[in-house]
Amino acid sequence: MSDYLPIGSVVKIRHTDKAIFMIAGYFPKRESSKIFDYFSVPFPVGLINDQQYFCFNKGDVVEVLHTGYCNDVCDEILNGFDHLVETFFPK
Repeated sequence: MSDYLPIGSVVKIRHTDKAIFMIAGYFPKRESSKIFDYFSVPFPVGLINDQQYFCFNKGDVVEVLHTGYCNDVCDEILNGFDHLVETFFPK
């Protein structure tokens, strides 16, 4: 089992005044020489404009309020996600 959460998971994140986010994807975003594990949108409103997404890492999650649906294909992707990131964004 992966330590990544599936899309649709709702989490609280530390160090932010907006406490609740829904994970919207895993596309690694390079920002200021950092690669983030997740990008998310505010819950419950979602993406209202292209400036309202938030990037964070799995270590920033302080509470999982809801875990999104994950089947065998999802598990396979999440279990290989670290390798996939290293392939496209070598350190």
